[in-house]
Amino acid sequence: MKRILCTAFAVGMLTAGASAYQLPQADAAGHIIQLVNVNRDPEAQDQMLQKLGVFAAGDGGAAYDRALTRAEGAELLFRLLGSEEGGAHPFTDVPAWADRAVGWLYQNKLVFGVSDTRYGAAEPLSASGFARLLSRALDGDDRFLYQILLPSEEEVFLNGAEFRRQDAAAMITRAFEMRRPSDDATLAQILVQRGVFTAQQLGAAAWDVLMPVYEYDMNAYLAGVCFASRTGEGFQMDSYSAAESCSLPYFYAWRTEGGKTVYYQIDCRTLQETPVGALEGADARTVEYQVTIDGTDYLWECANQNGQPRKSRLLAVREGRLEVALCTEDVAGAAAPQRLVKEEGLSITASRGVYVVTKQGVRL
Repeated sequence: MKRILCTAFAVGMLTAGASAYQLPQADAAGHIIQLVNVNRDPEAQDQMLQKLGVFAAGDGGAAYDRALTRAEGAELLFRLLGSEEGGAHPFTDVPAWADRAVGWLYQNKLVFGVSDTRYGAAEPLSASGFARLLSRALDGDDRFLYQILLPSEEEVFLNGAEFRRQDAAAMITRAFEMRRPSDDATLAQILVQRGVFTAQQLGAAAWDVLMPVYEYDMNAYLAGVCFASRTGEGFQMDSYSAAESCSLPYFYAWRTEGGKTVYYQIDCRTLQETPVGALEGADARTVEYQVTIDGTDYLWECANQNGQPRKSRLLAVREGRLEVALCTEDVAGAAAPQRLVKEEGLSITASRGVYVVTKQGVRL
């Protein structure tokens, strides 16, 4: 039997890095549960939880907008915790499809009835009721109720809003990134450890919902779970194209090969590399993606050369091929490029003057 989760969690955001992939941010009107750095589209969250086996399919196209019953809430929690056994309960109003879930949760003191013999299976599930179920599952009591359901959100439900399947999905999505204080493990990590789903299943199901995080050892994470890895290969990562403000489906990395610096595009989802070119010298220290103009990515490289002060140059990746757009002599004395305010482009103030990079090209 898979044991119940009964350890304390706290809400915490991942801090190992940021995303090189910009999540969709569709937000349905009237969406009550507010999430940060998560795709807020209720259908996307619903699909994620179906793929992970937490939600059942077959409810019809707008199932995520349907109110939930107490029996359905018990079934959701039962699947989330990955139990494979049932249990006895004293209630006479539980439908057959929910009997195993209610029994197991009752035996583990996670649910109680509305009376000694009635569970209230057909009654509407409340937002605070479901948050309590999640809190009890995480820590055995209600202490995390107001982290799973914020007081401002609870107020909306208390004022008459229905608690829908999409609200339950949003709560579970929020809980995936909650962390246990004792070892900083997220709920998603615990569920993977307990075999509810695999890291690969989470990577496939949650890609367009949870924010991916990349560490400089070339590991990729969703809610603390490593779903792709390329360790020990000597790559250095571009810090800026791994930033939330960048929406590329890849980021840049480089490594020394045969006395040259070889540049790669690394796919955000698979971490597979595509070489784009090599430059003489093996002394690149920082490379930052700046902007994409008319299909061309511009990168700002800083390097140490022969023990001399850091030198910079502007690189361009056009149609998958690397080239030098402005050499070190061109940009001598320049600070980092600045984004143009009125159009897509860059300005670089150097000793020679100001270079402007737009879709028309580079001009002084």
